Amino acid sequence: GAARDALAAALAELRSDDRDVARATRSLNRREVTANKRLEAIRAEHRFVQELNSQLMANMKDLRATIAEEERRAAALEGEVGEAQGKLDEAAELFARELEGCCALHGPSHRETIASARNLA
Repeated sequence: GAARDALAAALAELRSDDRDVARATRSLNRREVTANKRLEAIRAEHRFVQELNSQLMANMKDLRATIAEEERRAAALEGEVGEAQGKLDEAAELFARELEGCCALHGPSHRETIASARNLA
């Protein structure tokens, strides 16, 4: 009797321990699944950030090229404006000489003198 009771008690304790181990295993498995899902979400976010970074780098490269082109165009326009300004200065000098000549020849109120003054303005 007593040995049988002790054996039954030991067997019941082992079954209880087996149930505890099974519960702990299920809990660990759920935690592992959750951790794997989190890891996959982190990896997906990392891939997304890498793609954004690649796009940003490409956009920066394009922007730098655009800026360089716009700077080149601005320099060309400055050259053209300077060239045109030189021609305007030359034209203004010619109009001023014309106005002086008209004033001397026709007087300040003559229509040719007035037209010359408009050209100078």
